[in-house]
Amino acid sequence: MTDPRVERLAELLVDYSLGVQGGQLVRIDGSAEAAPLIVAAHRVALGRGAHPYAQVALDGLAELHVDRACDEQLTYISPVERAEMERLDALLTIWSASNTRSFSRADPGRQGRYIAARRELSRIRGERMARGDMAWCGTLFPTEAHAQDAEMSLREYEDFVYRAC
Repeated sequence: MTDPRVERLAELLVDYSLGVQGGQLVRIDGSAEAAPLIVAAHRVALGRGAHPYAQVALDGLAELHVDRACDEQLTYISPVERAEMERLDALLTIWSASNTRSFSRADPGRQGRYIAARRELSRIRGERMARGDMAWCGTLFPTEAHAQDAEMSLREYEDFVYRAC
């Protein structure tokens, strides 16, 4: 059974934080750990007449890319990603790590180049947000890893996060 707080959070994010309306293109980003909130937000956005879709990241994929990509691959930004960022009406980012220390052994120079290359997408998002062309919201979905970092049980951490939201 899904925690009813997940559905309430999805409604808050889609309706209040993003102001999603019919016909809008809405991307929901998150890891597989955030599946309950991704599904709930998708359901709410559909109910508002929007066109939602999810971009679900797999744990370890970014770390693999930073570790194994050649220099060209490390700094490459897909034209598909760029076009999405130029077209989206709303973007919901859900942070939900299963391992909050996954990049702890990554080469800092390579990681820095990867992040620097992705700043182009952040710039586009920021400019579109400033013009009022795109809504963005980021939120946390409670996981065991985040609870451990907070030195709480998962239940305590869930209560903390949902009360804060």
